[in-house]
Amino acid sequence: MVLQAVASGLALGVVYAGIGAGFSLILATGRLMNLAHGEFVLVGGYILFVLCHGIGWPWPAALALTLLGGALLGAALPPLVRRLPRREVDGLALTLGVAFVLQNLLLLGASATYRVISGGTRPQTITFGPVTLSRVTLVAAGAAVAALVGLDLWLHVSWIGSGLRAVSQSRPAAASLGISPARMEWVAFLAGGAIAAGAGGLVLLTRFLTPGEGPAWTLVALAVVFLGGRPRAGALVAAGVTLGVLESLATVLVGGGWREIVASACILLWLLLPGRTVLADA
Repeated sequence: MVLQAVASGLALGVVYAGIGAGFSLILATGRLMNLAHGEFVLVGGYILFVLCHGIGWPWPAALALTLLGGALLGAALPPLVRRLPRREVDGLALTLGVAFVLQNLLLLGASATYRVISGGTRPQTITFGPVTLSRVTLVAAGAAVAALVGLDLWLHVSWIGSGLRAVSQSRPAAASLGISPARMEWVAFLAGGAIAAGAGGLVLLTRFLTPGEGPAWTLVALAVVFLGGRPRAGALVAAGVTLGVLESLATVLVGGGWREIVASACILLWLLLPGRTVLADA
């Protein structure tokens, strides 16, 4: 059971890293802790569910439109954030309000019924020695790895990625080099929303969705970002896998109600370490 829990935690942790990537990008560049991030994840999952289950689209095409929907959702935040006199403090209240609005809209539109995508007629599981994993979980983990590697390359190779990293390190220095912090913020919110929605689509492949789960996914994103630091693929995967394995082990050894407790404990223990910040490079 322990080996099975570790294997499941590894696969789930990669998806967790994808959830944290969008949160980390917005936090690093826009200096905003988006408490509606979990609802962004849910919106992406519900978009994918409607396209695949309701309309019959193939999963890859539906995921592409899900990313677009998430980007549009992220684009709604910058005009609101720029009206705030104290972004770091007032932004918490703003995004919390956005989270409640989205949660209630999802509840009205989709009801509290659990949504899940069936795996179809193909074999549902793949066995690796003593470990058995579902096919869709492996697909979701592989897609998350590809997305994280792509994000890392985009941030380190492209001019826009260099601009995002410069703004995240020092807004005045970036502006002195001719990089517009406001424009980079728009890019960060668009990309962060798209990544969150795409992660929601991957979550739907591995488990059910319900409108009340938003805060739990925000907590997961917080834990991954606090443990991993800046939006770098290696650090995010390490943080996500650590969280996923700890949650799976806690579920097997203690009980299924420990998921949020494990994520909360990771954040609290990290905060107690001296000399650490949310945007740590380590």
